[in-house]
Amino acid sequence: SAYAPIVDGSGAVVALVEVDRRAQAYDVTRTQSRLLAILGAILLTGLSLLLRVILHRRRDSLAWLRQLLVGRLSLRIGAATGVVVLFAMGLSSWLDHRAVKREVIDGMHGQLLTTVRVGTMLIDAEAHRRVERSQDPTSEEFLRIREQLRELRQRARLDTDVYTLSRDGDSTRFIVMTNENPFIGHYQELRPGLRATFDGGGSGSEGPYTNVTDTWISAWAPIEDADGKVVAVLQADFAVSTMRAERANRDLRRLL
Repeated sequence: SAYAPIVDGSGAVVALVEVDRRAQAYDVTRTQSRLLAILGAILLTGLSLLLRVILHRRRDSLAWLRQLLVGRLSLRIGAATGVVVLFAMGLSSWLDHRAVKREVIDGMHGQLLTTVRVGTMLIDAEAHRRVERSQDPTSEEFLRIREQLRELRQRARLDTDVYTLSRDGDSTRFIVMTNENPFIGHYQELRPGLRATFDGGGSGSEGPYTNVTDTWISAWAPIEDADGKVVAVLQADFAVSTMRAERANRDLRRLL
């Protein structure tokens, strides 16, 4: 967080302006750096010990290494066993990594889909149409729908914003969002999945996909009027960059 004072004409502090940024990604990156440092220290220690042995036996170091690696049956048996164990552990870790990745992604798709499907039952389609026509973020309908979306986001324990989109030709426009500063009418691309929903294809999800801001998993559901016509969609997103960094940290721990 960072903050600065708001002062009046006499120099008295009457309020503070504060700007916050989530630190979870920094914490994850810091953990990853520490794990890499531990790995580096282990490798450097092993190399330094080997170098000391070689220098201590500098006259016959090559003969000693050849005898150590080839001449001792116990060492060859131990090395072969170690290779087999490392291969088995590596294969098991790789398969577990893939399974957990797929499980986490599928679980997030399901959670987001449930969130937006429940959310569409809370929104009055006609009130949403009036907000779309007026584009007034101070209207009673906008504030009521935004409060419903904020409660939905809180109950779903989402860190990212939830918002509605209306179709405008080959693009979409933001209508109601949980953000503190509204941006009604701003454009967003019409992705193929959203196009299918506006054409009557029902709810959907996609991801992970990457745009200019981050890598996301998204889900959306149609908001329909009394005649079953899709007037807008409700969308929720989840940023997967932090999740990927946490998974990389877990892989480093497993390697250690």
